[in-house]
Amino acid sequence: MSPRLRAPAPATTVLLAPLLLVLCLLGITACGGGDDDAVPPQVQALADRLQQGLDAMADGDVDAARASFDAALEIDATNVLAHYNLGYLAQVEGDARTALAEYATALDGDPAFEPALYNRAILTESSDPDQAVADYRAVLAANPDNAPAHVRLGYLLIHLGDTREGRALVKQGVALDASLADLTPPSYNDRS
Repeated sequence: MSPRLRAPAPATTVLLAPLLLVLCLLGITACGGGDDDAVPPQVQALADRLQQGLDAMADGDVDAARASFDAALEIDATNVLAHYNLGYLAQVEGDARTALAEYATALDGDPAFEPALYNRAILTESSDPDQAVADYRAVLAANPDNAPAHVRLGYLLIHLGDTREGRALVKQGVALDASLADLTPPSYNDRS
């Protein structure tokens, strides 16, 4: 059986940068200098809940991960990372409706949040291909080297009848990551 393109993993690599940005904007890290460089308890609690959720996911404890992300949302109801990771959990469990709702909420907070755009595109390829195409294009606009997005968009465009651009995108994706050469194209049956 050929490998398949999968949803991006939980937002572990993007966790630190947004938290540091928030801290810098609030003037509470070394960014602002002075004696008020301590992290406020609420910000620390949010970071702790997010990290606990990521750790639980890494350990395979979905219930603990979900509880930690829910606890993060009690601190900050609009937290992009908590909503994204709850969407990811729902997606891997086959709950497309909940995943799409969580990704939509994450994207309300950050319309350019690449992992949520990519995962939403995967989930909408069959039910709303125009949305999927727009999401993949947004991912590639933000990150032109995203090989899986090239390949998935290419397969989708081929399915929609744009064979020329589709094949070019698949070729470009494989050039970026040769391990994608033997992937099985999605079936595009209604998965939502």
